[in-house]
Amino acid sequence: MSNLQLKNETVVGVWATIGAWNSGAKVYPLWNHQQIKKPLQQLNADYIISEFDEGDSDGAFIKNNIDLKQQLDLVNDFSIGNYRLQVFKVTP
Repeated sequence: MSNLQLKNETVVGVWATIGAWNSGAKVYPLWNHQQIKKPLQQLNADYIISEFDEGDSDGAFIKNNIDLKQQLDLVNDFSIGNYRLQVFKVTP
């Protein structure tokens, strides 16, 4: 994550807080139970951090008809312990 310029960017996802720590980014953790129907638009997302299978958010994106792997650009794929994380860039 340190190679990305996140200052003033918006990072969304359960792992957003730790992934964008001390970067100057706005972060919004996101879980499936939240009442956000269009998370990319409503939160003005620049980046998404999610576990490979969206297990962290209980499928918050796929349940809102957002297929991260098909609709966004993968910019990083890494592991923290047993967790495989992916970072996606949201392009307009």
